[in-house]
Amino acid sequence: MSAHAGIRVVSPGYFAALGLRVTEGRAFVEEDSRGPAEVLIVNRTFAREYLDQPAVGARLPTQRGTREVVGVVDDVTYGQVTDRPQPEIYQCVKPAESGFAIWQPSLVVRTTGDPRRIGPLLRAIVREQDPTLVLESVMTMEERVWTSLSQPRLYAGLLMAFALFAVSIAGVGLFGVLSYSVAQRSREIGVRTSLGATPGRIAGMVLRQAMLVTAVGLVLGLGISAAFGRYLARLLYGITGIDPLALGTVGAALFAVAAIACLVPARRAASVDPVKVLR
Repeated sequence: MSAHAGIRVVSPGYFAALGLRVTEGRAFVEEDSRGPAEVLIVNRTFAREYLDQPAVGARLPTQRGTREVVGVVDDVTYGQVTDRPQPEIYQCVKPAESGFAIWQPSLVVRTTGDPRRIGPLLRAIVREQDPTLVLESVMTMEERVWTSLSQPRLYAGLLMAFALFAVSIAGVGLFGVLSYSVAQRSREIGVRTSLGATPGRIAGMVLRQAMLVTAVGLVLGLGISAAFGRYLARLLYGITGIDPLALGTVGAALFAVAAIACLVPARRAASVDPVKVLR
């Protein structure tokens, strides 16, 4: 079975700089870059898809012969954070090897202070080693992650804007429907009041009607959200398409909006004068 995987040439200390955990075996050491032994490290996705357990000790055929797997590291994505981890093979860099070259190398540096302060120092060190080399971009890992989340943040902003607009329309619509219902039932409310119904009972009747309509709408809306949530999952990061906390928060917010929209019609119904209505 042929394996399809990305090949990444790294130096010893690369995994420690990125904070990648070695789950099996060991990481690269300086002897791997100087010695004749040819060893490889794979990520967990590669080990799960192509290697039997334990993965350490397996031998993989390459263009330069068979190489031994000495470690397994955690998965990491090199594009967007929403990308799925792909099978990766890491080999240790050998600067002294003839014909060796890396196109568009990446330099990873871990600092104990503010990482943005070492940008000029890194450029000076690279310029000192080779004046023809230029660092294309210097970014902190947080900035790189934030940049990769630009598209999900755009989608989230658009969905939030549409959601707020929908909640506003729902509140205005509920207010209009209840106001019209109170106006249409003014004679009924007047009769109830004349028969002894208190303003509190009249207001409660209107509120119960509104909450019943809101509850039916929420049940239907949450059911549709659960059905189509998986289609939105590809636009989300860090959460699933069906998030109980988000759905519960939305439900509570809609109930609050409905209650606020009902206050004016309920008070209007409670203040109906039966004498004027039944005249």
